[in-house]
Amino acid sequence: MTNYEKIRANRLKAQAKGLRNMTDDQREAVRLAQEAISSFIGEWTESFDIYDPDTPRKLQSAFWKLRNAFETEEKDEVA
Repeated sequence: MTNYEKIRANRLKAQAKGLRNMTDDQREAVRLAQEAISSFIGEWTESFDIYDPDTPRKLQSAFWKLRNAFETEEKDEVA
């Protein structure tokens, strides 16, 4: 096993452990964010335009799901 393979295996093991330690809502928030960002990047890099009207909604939904799942800000603050 090469050094890179060892580093990658350790990283994947740590990521799996991190995911197991998240709540269901947190895992769902991460999944939605990854999907929304992937859609955005795919559309933007193809034509520098957003042609799917659901993409901004997906990004907004992912943002709120992440914000609510991780509660990193004071409750009184508004984004």
